[in-house]
Amino acid sequence: VAERISRDAKRMHFQVKLSALDDYQVNNLPHEHLVIFVVSTTGQGDPPENMTVCAHAIDDNFSHPGRTFGNLS
Repeated sequence: VAERISRDAKRMHFQVKLSALDDYQVNNLPHEHLVIFVVSTTGQGDPPENMTVCAHAIDDNFSHPGRTFGNLS
């Protein structure tokens, strides 16, 4: 699914970065114009381990507005 979205976005002239969540530098989020996360759950709907750091950073942002990713909505 992520690869198809990436191809479609490139065809529409978006700048695309496709990577695993644990390879993504979370501190780049404030500099992104658009972010699409494609994440599959594991087991009984549990989040995958490789999204832990990213998910915590995003959760922390919404718990403390203006703290890390002030422009993230």
